[in-house]
Amino acid sequence: MFISRVFVLLFILQLLNINSKIMSAIILRSNSYEIDSSLHITGNLYVQNIKNDNLEKDLDSLGETSRFTTIENYLYRVNESVNMTGIVSGPAARRSHMMFTVNERSFLLGGSGSGTLLTDLYEWDVTARRLILRSSTMTTLRNAAMCEFNGTVFVFGGEFNSGHQPSSVNVFVLETLSWATKGITGMAPTLVLSPLVACDQKTHKMYTLGGTDVGEDPVDTVQSLTMHSNPQSFAAESMPALSNDPSPGFAYLMHSSPLRIAYLNGHLGASPSATTNILLYDGSSTTTLTPLGDAMPSLTGYATVEWKNLVYLIGGKDYAGNDNTEIRKIQFSNSPMGFHVHTVVSGGTFQPYMFSKLFAAPTQLPNFRDFVVFGGFDEDSDQDVADMYTFLLSVPL
Repeated sequence: MFISRVFVLLFILQLLNINSKIMSAIILRSNSYEIDSSLHITGNLYVQNIKNDNLEKDLDSLGETSRFTTIENYLYRVNESVNMTGIVSGPAARRSHMMFTVNERSFLLGGSGSGTLLTDLYEWDVTARRLILRSSTMTTLRNAAMCEFNGTVFVFGGEFNSGHQPSSVNVFVLETLSWATKGITGMAPTLVLSPLVACDQKTHKMYTLGGTDVGEDPVDTVQSLTMHSNPQSFAAESMPALSNDPSPGFAYLMHSSPLRIAYLNGHLGASPSATTNILLYDGSSTTTLTPLGDAMPSLTGYATVEWKNLVYLIGGKDYAGNDNTEIRKIQFSNSPMGFHVHTVVSGGTFQPYMFSKLFAAPTQLPNFRDFVVFGGFDEDSDQDVADMYTFLLSVPL
């Protein structure tokens, strides 16, 4: 039985034109971004988890599975240098910028560097894996709330070149790489800076939780902003306030009806503990969400991105003020109600600056994303930074 299984395996490998000296599963050839059948294991190549149980048993019997770097069915390339060739000058050091993906195109926009609002717009080149300057005179903003629905990116609040704009929405026009200003009907919304944002793809509602006012004092305000189509318009609605003043962190829509928004603060308090709570807002009250396994460690200043119904946390600092070099994913559950925390990269070599931002950029591989982290604030030097890191992540098809 063992011999026949090995023969079948070798036959399959020959059909795929695989170097029969090394047995493995599908891997990535990092220099060309092609799923490659030849199995050249080098320092910057990582192997995707084997999905066929029989093949895995055969490889294990041959003593080959020990070659593979496998972490939770993901494929990682950590801290790879990014090609900046061809850029006259790369993006300036900054924080409070925006990074987003719309219709398979990813952008870095504005923010502030050395206290000055920046007006540049960069696009991620998927093939060359670099940022390309698209505009140096873009109307920019920082500390705004953003959602993307069906290819439309819109922002509310924040600080623009011309000041604050609490009574209008700015829609990003992909074709012209410009902003279009739209009015808001219904109630007059309250201006908030840097709120936690949850986006409901079903109802086209943006929820903003907390944030600060113009004087940078924390607020407990909750608002919703609904995008209507044909013609495009926006309507605002006030909601019951939170029971606390959330600091910078993330919000995640667990369920539309009944409403369930989970959120995690980045504020550690005067006497921080080793763990912190993820809270649940149901449209009227705030409760604590139950961990379904490991508790969420206290972190602050981390970068977050949602992808494949998961929330990824990268960088920042832990409760003791130490740099966090781990990447975690949070998976939420409506039944039973709670969340799971998984550490998917431990002991990374990147510098986890405070308040970095990232987008999940498309790649030339199906079901893969380049998590591109840029900018932030270096507390040690008290300066904004222009460093960039990439993490290639994949979920099995």
